[in-house]
Amino acid sequence: MLSYREFVQEELKKIGERLGSNPGGVHVDTDTNQKHYVKYYDNPDQAKSEALAARIHEHMGIPTLHPRHQVIDGKHAVVTKWNPDLERMHPHHFEQLNHDQQNTIGKMYHAAVLTKNWDAVGLEHDNIERNRHTGALHSVDAGGTFNFRAQGGHKDYGSDVAEKDSLLNRPGEASSHVFSTVFKQNPNAKAEGLNSVKNMDMEHVRGLFKNSGLSNHEELYSNFAKRREKLLKGD
Repeated sequence: MLSYREFVQEELKKIGERLGSNPGGVHVDTDTNQKHYVKYYDNPDQAKSEALAARIHEHMGIPTLHPRHQVIDGKHAVVTKWNPDLERMHPHHFEQLNHDQQNTIGKMYHAAVLTKNWDAVGLEHDNIERNRHTGALHSVDAGGTFNFRAQGGHKDYGSDVAEKDSLLNRPGEASSHVFSTVFKQNPNAKAEGLNSVKNMDMEHVRGLFKNSGLSNHEELYSNFAKRREKLLKGD
């Protein structure tokens, strides 16, 4: 049996088209028939940033697709297992969430502020998907985090938390629709999200940054920690 890294590099064959703004497609392992989504990045640091952001989401209790940075045929990629139970949601579905789903949205909002993810919800409400059996909401694309825009452009990642307001107050944008709707319906969801920030094990988080493979991990962690403190203080 080939190892995961080996079969990703040697045995996956493309069977599907790309999703999202970066080159990629659905692939299958010819030994196990396990499907994967493989997304390629021109800049390896964007792949590493997406994987790091996912680890932070998971630490906050947000379900993800567990993306991992891999090098495939010399190209840097993010690889996730294909989950057939996940489904796209229509915008109006976000107005009809249950209590647990609303609490997950609260965590997603705070994770977006911490990682400076302007695309947390997705342009077409497509970066949050729902498990059709359990109802659990998943963050499925964190490619636009830290120093990267979703399509690979640069953005500064500092200690400010301007996203605390911009993610809520831009009429017509999907993020504002989802976050503002949920928090109006259930203000406690925002508080639950803030609790996930408060309960972070920052030594663990420091280790996530250190092990990300990013050369600027110390600077990123410093600004992440400052963002967290500002959120907790209500700045």
